[in-house]
Order: sequence, then C-alpha cells, then structure tokens
Amino acid sequence: MPDPVEAVTDPPPPPAAGPRVRLGGVDLHEAFPSLNLLSSFRMALQPAKIFTGLLLLLSVYLLGGVLDLLWGTPLEADGRPYRVFAGVVHSELAAFGDLIRAAVRLDFGLDGVGDGRGGVLGALWQMVFGVPGWLWANHPGYFLLLVTGGGAITLVLGGVICRLAAVEACRGTRPEFVDAVRYVRPRALWLVLAPLIPLLVVGLIWLLLAAAGGVLFSVPGLNVVGGVVYGLMLALGLLAAVLLIALVLGVGMM
Repeated sequence: MPDPVEAVTDPPPPPAAGPRVRLGGVDLHEAFPSLNLLSSFRMALQPAKIFTGLLLLLSVYLLGGVLDLLWGTPLEADGRPYRVFAGVVHSELAAFGDLIRAAVRLDFGLDGVGDGRGGVLGALWQMVFGVPGWLWANHPGYFLLLVTGGGAITLVLGGVICRLAAVEACRGTRPEFVDAVRYVRPRALWLVLAPLIPLLVVGLIWLLLAAAGGVLFSVPGLNVVGGVVYGLMLALGLLAAVLLIALVLGVGMM
C-alpha cells in the first residue's frame, strides 16, 4: 500500500502578483463630462460677456429713450412730460422690488397669480404679463416698435455673447470681444431672421387653414371636399404647434 502521507499533495503555489499600476492623475472632466456644467459660472464672469450684456441693456434703454422723444411729450397732471418708456421701467422696477420682498418673506402668493398681486408668482405675473399688457393696450404702436427694435438688438448682441461662450467652451480659450463682433457682423441678419422664420411659417399655415376652412365649410357642395382634406388640415395645425413649441424651447440657441 502506498504511504498515506506520501499520497497527500502540496497546495498549489499562490499566483504571481501582476505588475502594479500607479495612477498619476485622473481627468475628472473627461471621466465625467457633466462636470463641465460647473464651469458655466466661471465662463459667465468673463469681462467680455459682462460688457456685452451691459451694452445690450444700455442699447435697449437708449432705444426706449429715443422712442419717448419721437412719440411726443404730453404733460401729466403735475405738469411733467409724460414718458411711456420711463413709466414702463418704473413699473417693472416696482414689480421687481415686490418680487425680492416676497422672496425674502417666502411668500409665493399662489392665490395672486391671476390678478398680478401678492407673492413671488404675482410679482412675476406683473413683470411678464401685466406691464407689457398695459403697454400693448394703451400704446400698441409703441409696443411693436419697442419689441421689434429691442428684439433685434437682443438677438445680435446675444449672438456675440453666445459666440464668446461657444469658443471658450469648445476650444478652451477666451476670445476677444472684437473677434466675436467680427464673427457675428456678417451673420447679423440671420440672427434676427432665425426666430422669425418659424413664426412666418406658422402665420402662413394659419392663413391657409383660415382661408380653406372659410371656403370649404361655408360654401354648399364643398363641405365634402372639406371633409376629405380635414385630416390634412389637422396635420398642418399639428405642424404649426410643433414649430411654436420648438421655437420656445430653442430660442436661446438662435
């Protein structure tokens, strides 16, 4: 018989340790791209962007002052000249003050949204709808000129700010204000037309649907044709709604 002691085999030797790897550093921005969003605060503090934003505000304010001079200066009850834009700015600043005070009190004012009173939401309602609605109701021509001119200024100078941000985010360099202006200058017309083209298409669709509906569903005998193309009309209405939603969501990229 074989010796039991000799029959017992030795345990296998432990595996040899592999080569050790030493990490000298980890690029967190490459490993976690979402961390790049945190650099937006630093990018926003770039002097060129702040200067462009200040230039934008001053340009719109100057436009309002010029419109006040061109619009005439009727006298108020106390004998002072009546200024439309000055009244709008005063009302907006008063609503903004109400917003700050309501935010400090943590008063959200859910019951004051509809009438523009009370709390944060009421102050926001007044700033976004109340004051512009008053201007449209009392001075529609002035409203159209101010919105058109201010919108064009905002789109062009906003394009300068977006160019500064895009170059810094993609290339990692800070471009000069003059370089961004030089880039935007030949594209200024398209910056203004970019949000207007979807609105023009929606307006054409609305006119087409209004004309087709007025003719097909009011003239005897043509209502059958109206029923046949009713699905196409619904599709055009859906297309107009999608264009408006896309415009609202993507206007910042224009």
